[in-house]
Amino acid sequence: AAACALTPASSCLMALAIASSGDEDRDDWLDSLEETARRASCVLTQYRGPLMLSYGAALCLYGRHITYLALFFRTFAASGWPAARAAALELRQRVRAARTVARRELPPDFLREAGEVATTTAA
Repeated sequence: AAACALTPASSCLMALAIASSGDEDRDDWLDSLEETARRASCVLTQYRGPLMLSYGAALCLYGRHITYLALFFRTFAASGWPAARAAALELRQRVRAARTVARRELPPDFLREAGEVATTTAA
């Protein structure tokens, strides 16, 4: 599997056009099909989030569960959102306070070294 070299979103149409054009030297249609699929996969990985959201919405619509989804969102907006928002704000405030204390009281390279040790230990 070759690495995906197509990263900018503006190359999406160009990559699909190149993938579908094929070379004259390529006789095997299966190689051409595999290369087209690989290039399309490289381009589409940039849009994974929106594609998954669209896929989920389509499943809700065609699975006849859109009423449950709407009910969930209305209930969450009325009762769950205020509590979730307050908890997120408190968490952010506590993380900022802990970061300030750590920067003030720990040696300058301590956090960087701890991050390197944690990275090498996890790997």
